[in-house]
Order: sequence, then structure tokens, then C-alpha cells
Amino acid sequence: MLKFFNKKLRNKKGFTLVELIVVVAILGILATVAVPRLSGARTNAQKSAIEANLKTLDSAIALHEAEQGKLPKDMAALVTAKYLQAEPKAPTGVTYSVTSGGRANVAIAKDTFGTHDAITATTVEGLQGSSTWKGIK
Repeated sequence: MLKFFNKKLRNKKGFTLVELIVVVAILGILATVAVPRLSGARTNAQKSAIEANLKTLDSAIALHEAEQGKLPKDMAALVTAKYLQAEPKAPTGVTYSVTSGGRANVAIAKDTFGTHDAITATTVEGLQGSSTWKGIK
């Protein structure tokens, strides 16, 4: 019986401490490279969503004007007339509206995406042309 247990103990298989240290070091190096690349992904996604929402609002406003013969009073008028399924969901610190001139408007509060000034724009081109918008990464 004792020989049986001694044989089992000698046949242990596993990783050595050196092998484990090498694996942990490799994982650390990979994390050091990957984390900085992924840190700006959320901000870039939010910026793209804001631009897409602004384009969608402009299209809905133009369609409303073409079919109804007048500009919508506000965002709720676009939803009621079924030009939008719902008001676009904005990230925290961002608001969408319809101006009295019938343009979609986006207002981004100061420091919504880090440290920057407040931004207001009625076109995607105007938004993208803003030095503040370009500086947000």
C-alpha cells in the first residue's frame, strides 16, 4: 500500500515556478501594449454616435419639411409625426434639440469628454471643424 502512494507522489505533473513567471511576464507585456489602445475606444464610439444622431435628426427635419410643408417645432413633433421612432439617446452631458430655424442642434457640456470647452453645432461638418471636437480623443 505504501509503495502505491509513493509511486503516485513521484508521478506528479505540473508547471515549474520558472514557467509560471515567464507566462505572467508575457501577459504583463501584452496588457501594457493593449490597454492604451483600448482606452480611447469608448470616446471615439460616443463621438461617432453624436455625429450619426445629428445626421439622422437633419434627415428627419428635412423629411418633415418636405411632407408637411413646415418645420417641426421641436423634437417631440418629429416623434409624433413618426419621422423618428424615439428621441435619440445622448451620452451624459450631451443634448439634442431642434432650433427655431429648423436645424438639428447638439450641445456638449464643458468637460463631458475630459477637459474641454462647451461645444454647440448644427451640422456634422461644423462639429468636425471645431478645434475643441478635434482635440477630444
